[in-house]
Amino acid sequence: MNTMQSWPMQIDADEAEGFLHSWQVTAHVLGVRDDYIPADWAAADTQSEALLTPVLGPTPEGVDLAQILLDMASGHRDSPTRRFFHAYTRYLLGDQAMEWLQLPREPMWDQSVANGWPQFVRMREGGFFFPLTPELYWAFDEVLRQAVLLYLGGGAPASIELPEGNRERDE
Repeated sequence: MNTMQSWPMQIDADEAEGFLHSWQVTAHVLGVRDDYIPADWAAADTQSEALLTPVLGPTPEGVDLAQILLDMASGHRDSPTRRFFHAYTRYLLGDQAMEWLQLPREPMWDQSVANGWPQFVRMREGGFFFPLTPELYWAFDEVLRQAVLLYLGGGAPASIELPEGNRERDE
């Protein structure tokens, strides 16, 4: 939410609550005890400052997870898609997190995403006032979602399933 609030877009109270709710449901499905799931943004910010910020840092698991996710999304380490994902991740998470994840800078893509994403958001925000825009945006998003699933599935339909547990540790 903090990152989205730094973008040139309006987030109304209903959207903010919906976003929080999606995180609450995700945490619950992943097995976080309900009493640890923040009830509102003030509680989430307080919890983050007290519990998350002090322990943020690089871990071998974080580096491994970043590589796994990038491999899934881009196919191989030298693809242009991979470079885009590096830049987009840098835009979302910042330079410090990228250092922790051991992900390289992508000078051309970093600049393109940093300049292009705010323009894309402005276009999406401004376009909702025209007739049929929500339906057209939904259709665009759905085509994009299906294309991503097809790409991730290597040309075959992909199924994204929630894991039933955490990764086992090597003992």
